[in-house]
Amino acid sequence: METPAGEAIAAEPDLDENGVDLAQIRAMLALSPLERLERVSAFMSSLTALREPDGDRVAR
Repeated sequence: METPAGEAIAAEPDLDENGVDLAQIRAMLALSPLERLERVSAFMSSLTALREPDGDRVAR
């Protein structure tokens, strides 16, 4: 985002009064129901892989 003088300014976060990121909600609502389901499914698969004892994990 730029000012009329062409100077860059920081964008304000798109948060409601409770601190909820409205941009994330809008991004999910822009998806079709099938796309949302695919995203949630991929997320759950990732969580399952992390929780499995033999799953690929990042070394700490």
